[in-house]
Amino acid sequence: MGVVGVASLFAWVIALMWLLGTLRLRRRIKAMAVLKPSLSEPTHDEYELIVRSGFRLDPPWRFGAIKYAERSRLDVLDLVPTGLEASQAIRFFVSFDPLNYRKNRIAAGRSAAHAIVLRKRLAGTLTDDEKRPTDAAAFARLARKLKELAPSSSDAAFVPVPSSIDETQAERDAALRAIFGDYVYSMMIASLALLVGAVLASPLVGFFALFEMHLELAIASVMTPLKPRRLARFTLCRFVSDVSTVFRRDAWAVKREPDAVRALRPVYGDLLRDGIGRFFEPRRKKCPLCGSDSLKKEVEVIDLYQRKPGTFELDRCTICSHVFQNPRLSIDGLDFYYRDFYDGLGEEKLSALFSAGSRPYVMRSRSLRGLVEPKRWLDVGGGHGHFCLVARDDWPETEFDIVDLGESILTAEKKGWVNRAFRALFPDVVDRITEERGLYDVVSMSHYLEHTRDPDAEIAAAAKALAPSGILMVEVPNPDSYLRHIFGRYWAPWLQPQHQHLLSIANMARLLNANGFTPIRWEIGEAHVPCDFSFAAMSMVALMAPAIDAPWLPPATYRQRIAHRIVWLLAMPLIGVGFLLDHLFALFSRSPKWSNTFRVLARRSA
Repeated sequence: MGVVGVASLFAWVIALMWLLGTLRLRRRIKAMAVLKPSLSEPTHDEYELIVRSGFRLDPPWRFGAIKYAERSRLDVLDLVPTGLEASQAIRFFVSFDPLNYRKNRIAAGRSAAHAIVLRKRLAGTLTDDEKRPTDAAAFARLARKLKELAPSSSDAAFVPVPSSIDETQAERDAALRAIFGDYVYSMMIASLALLVGAVLASPLVGFFALFEMHLELAIASVMTPLKPRRLARFTLCRFVSDVSTVFRRDAWAVKREPDAVRALRPVYGDLLRDGIGRFFEPRRKKCPLCGSDSLKKEVEVIDLYQRKPGTFELDRCTICSHVFQNPRLSIDGLDFYYRDFYDGLGEEKLSALFSAGSRPYVMRSRSLRGLVEPKRWLDVGGGHGHFCLVARDDWPETEFDIVDLGESILTAEKKGWVNRAFRALFPDVVDRITEERGLYDVVSMSHYLEHTRDPDAEIAAAAKALAPSGILMVEVPNPDSYLRHIFGRYWAPWLQPQHQHLLSIANMARLLNANGFTPIRWEIGEAHVPCDFSFAAMSMVALMAPAIDAPWLPPATYRQRIAHRIVWLLAMPLIGVGFLLDHLFALFSRSPKWSNTFRVLARRSA
């Protein structure tokens, strides 16, 4: 295939992407339920409404909405006017999927920013400001909180009324950031750049793709309940409007350092005053698993994620192939490097990452089918509690408890995602847990064991917590994957300095057997995490544009902030290619020599 053929193929791919996007948008719009009015008041006084100022919702529609929520057993119902302004309509349906929203417990909450019906018991958990959202950004934040409080009883429906609410450009910008994150303009520019590239590569096909972009909402909404206001103007001006949005001066205004970061600078200054030597223990001379002194360096890595100071080494034992951090972090080191990683400054970002998709959680949960009917399940190292929340779909009668060191598990307990949360080191608290809660049918450790100082002690604690014939499920990175040679220090499972032990399949089997477990199922390709190419791409970009607004790094200058934005904007296509390669490679990663992760299910001896 020559250059012309490649250019034409590229243009057709872009055109196909817009066509599929249009069909997806239409499918979502057609899937939305439509409310009916009611002339009588609801018999039960269980709900209240939050209505945006300037939006009129007459009593018949209020009564109908409440009755629909009651019939559908909903705790939260977002009301979507069929007469939404065109830009508001496309913003909502790009981010909201009515076919999966209710059943996807970890989906981010979404709102059309006009009115919300909610149960009074949930309204009681809101602040006065949250009950009076004034713009779409405030509704977006409220919807996210309500979805977390009512993960399987939140939904949206059309209400056949017009909307006269107009938004200023500043309000639209705030809404885009609240819904899609700070990199929304980078993503929009990448999309526009692909369209321009398609036009230059093959004018005929490229202009067809541009035509598709302009007609997207018109095609998606024809012969549906949605009748977007100002559709003609939106259709005619779509490309120009998007260009003006992303290149507005306000959209790219450089923000000053957040107050939370500024407040932590003295704290990190004190922690780093005497250097980082105390954050490491003396180098080990022997393998912690087999005791051999035959060690070789596997890889040397910096902190590619947070960019905290230090260089970290992983050694491999040439006798048993165990890979471990050497020298390992001290207790002070663990406190320093985990600080603001899962909690604090890093909580929002990590929580968004963990809630990005439910498929890995579903796969783990369903791997237990046919092996046990758990009454009690303990998730060790459960982080923010997303796995327990998703697993309730498969095991609705199961009590889920969680143990971890982060504050986030206490939040999960308050939200009702887990029954009990124990904030402690698992081996230290296992006796108290079993005294209070009894023995468990299942103990799970998903991407936890590699973070621990002593994997053997963790598995021994699991044996204490399990009932006879109970199941232990462990999922960890696979240090024998050939991918480690391809990506070197940029391979995602190294994740330094958090990962201290990387157990091979053979070493995992030895530890399980030594603690009274019999492996009954190994899942290799099924556990593969498609992240290697995209993580490597982001890591290399991060070297060119290091993190900003981190209190352990010097304050970023104005030029550094501008450079950071430009580099990450230009890198978006590279990261996108990495994402596609990850998912293509996942189709061929069934072999233990390629999969970056494995999962084992083991039964405790009776």
